[in-house]
Amino acid sequence: MGGGVSETLTGFHLVRQRTLARVVLIDQRANFGLGIAYSTPSYLHLLNVPTGKISSLPNQPEPFLNWRPDNYGPTATEKAFAPRAVVGRYIQSPLTSTSLLEQEIATVVDVRLQGSGWVLTLDNGCELRVELIVLAIGNFDPAPLPRITKAASDSALYHHSAWAGETYEELPSDAAVALIGTGLTGVDVMLRLRELGHRGGIIAVSRHGTFPTRHADHTPLSSSAIRLDNVVTGAIVTDTRGCNHQAGVDLVGI
Repeated sequence: MGGGVSETLTGFHLVRQRTLARVVLIDQRANFGLGIAYSTPSYLHLLNVPTGKISSLPNQPEPFLNWRPDNYGPTATEKAFAPRAVVGRYIQSPLTSTSLLEQEIATVVDVRLQGSGWVLTLDNGCELRVELIVLAIGNFDPAPLPRITKAASDSALYHHSAWAGETYEELPSDAAVALIGTGLTGVDVMLRLRELGHRGGIIAVSRHGTFPTRHADHTPLSSSAIRLDNVVTGAIVTDTRGCNHQAGVDLVGI
């Protein structure tokens, strides 16, 4: 259950090992293999793993590097970082190479024990009897902030998900935006905002006020692009916290 990388590759390897079983992938979204991380439409959102280290086959160290030239960018090197949208297509490729993986677009609403197996009830009214269940449902959203009122959410001043399309819809290009969290998701949101033409001020709030460590070689800037003396009022708030991140009080102005 779950439509991301873990479910897709688990099913693919069960089929590849010629497991004598019916393998069914179940998810409410039709784009199996992508999950939240690889569903991004932005090619600015990179996977933080070098191309040469990406592999869906443990005994073949560079299949993505070999797959990429014919599918995206013929000049890719093993040290390059690929867009997550491209890696998502690579993850989906096993689904087109075999007819033995069944895909059920639905949501499991009930699981009950029956004999030596289980019965799954789907929201489309179907039932599936299975011998083994793999839960591959990914990370949960961060817990709601305790003092965000319903009025704030209804007014579109607060967006709980950084990945929902409506977070970016009808956002004025000069709007002040406050991000809760300075991790990789926060960086992704900044890149997406700029890609969509947003030029307003951005404030990132976290306990530590630092950004993720660089993975690639780079030339340091002559001066920091981060200003620590910004005060932005009336900001639209986007929650970019990880599963266990708790918002703090350090401010970073961009």
